[in-house]
Amino acid sequence: MGSLLLIVYGMKAHNLRAAARFRKKLFEREVAGCTAALQKDPANAAAHARLAEVYGEVRDWAKAVEHGRRLCELESSEKNRRRLAALERQAQG
Repeated sequence: MGSLLLIVYGMKAHNLRAAARFRKKLFEREVAGCTAALQKDPANAAAHARLAEVYGEVRDWAKAVEHGRRLCELESSEKNRRRLAALERQAQG
């Protein structure tokens, strides 16, 4: 019974590591794509919105707020201002 539990827990740990690697690759791909879009067009509001969201997901609040602010400069809608306010609250702790 004990060895079966070790096998099950080992499989679960392996799956968790694989999932973490997959999420990291997705994150890197998202950041690279948005960064490339911003190099072509620094006023690309959609890229700033996505970067704010992606950096928020990984709790990099400084970068999330930076892109949220840029988004609000480009498109100052109520939705974007609320999004930025939420990021700023998270950044403060």
